[in-house]
Amino acid sequence: MFAEAKAAWYISRDIGAGLSPGDIVAMLAASARRASRSLGLTLGKLEREAAADVILTDYRPATPLTSENFAAHLIFGVNARHTTDVLIEGRWALRGRHVELCDEAGALREAIKTSESLWRRMAEIPCP
Repeated sequence: MFAEAKAAWYISRDIGAGLSPGDIVAMLAASARRASRSLGLTLGKLEREAAADVILTDYRPATPLTSENFAAHLIFGVNARHTTDVLIEGRWALRGRHVELCDEAGALREAIKTSESLWRRMAEIPCP
């Protein structure tokens, strides 16, 4: 969602919508509330019975972080590379930047093998 929030801000600037970083973060919060209603479960809150997934980061801002500029830090400072840990439904999916839910090395080997096959097939497609 970090990249999507940044893209939304840039697109809003490009089309002249004039949205602030705070507006973008408010839109993210509104989408969580909408999804909660649609799915019939609580999202975006840390409370009992909520589908509370937690993301921890190692973000260390180079400028002061305040309530007034939090949204800008979230959009322009934080990115996926800052993610260190992810807790999903009470289980660690990522812990200390290591995938916990599957064999990460095995999945990477399989992805490389699959991509080699894909590249071979793409090379066979005639170009006009």
